[in-house]
Amino acid sequence: MRLATDGGTTLADGSIRLAAPLTQGDLAAMIGCTRQSVNKLLGLFSDDGLIRLERDRIIVVDLDGLKRAAHR
Repeated sequence: MRLATDGGTTLADGSIRLAAPLTQGDLAAMIGCTRQSVNKLLGLFSDDGLIRLERDRIIVVDLDGLKRAAHR
């Protein structure tokens, strides 16, 4: 969420593209968990329609939904 609000680019459809390409390892290091945990969460968020995973970018489709999911 922070990466989306602090430097993401808002696209024409209202989604937000994160500024820099990030690996699952990069994200894991940022939040202090394993790459495998990040992989699982990204998959869940993608399945729920909260994010879209592209080749080298993460697109936040539903920021409010992502915020709600983060507080579960």
